[in-house]
Amino acid sequence: MRVAMKQVAAKQVVAKEYRQGRVAFWAAMLAMAVTACSSPPPKARVDRDSATNFAAYKTFAWFELKEAAAPTESAPAQGAKEKSEEAPKADAPRALDSVLNSRVRSTVVAALQAKGYTLSESNPDFRVSYVLNVYDRPKRSGMSLGVGAGGGSRRAGGGVGLSIPLGKRSETAAAMTIDIIDGVRAQQVWTGASERRVKGDTLSDEDAKAMVDTILQTFPK
Repeated sequence: MRVAMKQVAAKQVVAKEYRQGRVAFWAAMLAMAVTACSSPPPKARVDRDSATNFAAYKTFAWFELKEAAAPTESAPAQGAKEKSEEAPKADAPRALDSVLNSRVRSTVVAALQAKGYTLSESNPDFRVSYVLNVYDRPKRSGMSLGVGAGGGSRRAGGGVGLSIPLGKRSETAAAMTIDIIDGVRAQQVWTGASERRVKGDTLSDEDAKAMVDTILQTFPK
């Protein structure tokens, strides 16, 4: 009788240890799944001219693009086709929203000033320009984990399930490139680019600051 009771007690201890081990195992699996679903912070892709002495830079201004004059009907561009043979014209690129443009510009100026540079239109040491594209892209799929297991004992078993809802199939993202042009040589000497998912349909103040800070964090002080 005592031997049978000891055997039952031993089986209960084994079953308990088995359940505890499986609980710890599945908890670790769940933690790994949640970690895998979290997105790493966006990083910037940077390139620079190794021959440029960035320490000599003190002042900056914006690089303004000048639009080329379109050919008139009386003086068509060289190689232009006759009107009857012309292909349909594509829509002209839309100008960047003035509010968004001001938002990005003020953010870039603040970031450069925080590094010690001074905004000056009088013979600046370098000029800065940026390109921004806000667009929809396919949403990156989340992780789904579902595992079940059972042991020989009726009381011993385990299972875990994790499901990340996909929601809508697209998300709004923004890609930004910031270029630095030498004020004397008029040559590009530094460029940085980054891409990130944005919260709304456009670039908010928070998103603009995050993108600019990510790109310019490696720009020399």
